Amino acid sequence: MARLFALLTIAMADTVAPTYQTKFLFRHWRPATAIREADTDGNPNTDPDPGWSPRAGGIGGTPEHWSGHSSFSGAAARALAGFFCQDDIPFDLVTDSAPGGQGRHYSSFSAAEAEAGRSRVVGGIHFEFSNRAGIEAGHGVAAEVLSRKLLLKHGETHFGQCPL
Repeated sequence: MARLFALLTIAMADTVAPTYQTKFLFRHWRPATAIREADTDGNPNTDPDPGWSPRAGGIGGTPEHWSGHSSFSGAAARALAGFFCQDDIPFDLVTDSAPGGQGRHYSSFSAAEAEAGRSRVVGGIHFEFSNRAGIEAGHGVAAEVLSRKLLLKHGETHFGQCPL
């Protein structure tokens, strides 16, 4: 268990720096800025809505790109699937923020990853391209961690012959 949680934590932590670096490297507008300031984008076919707000509240304190929820979820889902050499392990998750303490059921790690990323798009915090790029980046970080960190000295590693 300690090795599993260490790998999971390493994968998620190693995703933080590149996620935030992309925001300031690419400096894309977030949806709220794009919608509120559509009259400044040089496109005569867009109309602004200065009062528009994301459903999820707030507009984000950084520019758009790589959704953090997506990159961290991508890293976590791929690290878990890689450790167990299978993605389709069902589980339930209850968080402090769940309405009425209700949990969510997931059929796989990738199902949870997909929902986490989509929640930021549906909530108006990120665009879909940031969701997809974040998940892909998280997968890459997890693959690197699984192939190089905390490997067993004898026998199959957690990565082993796993196709993930």
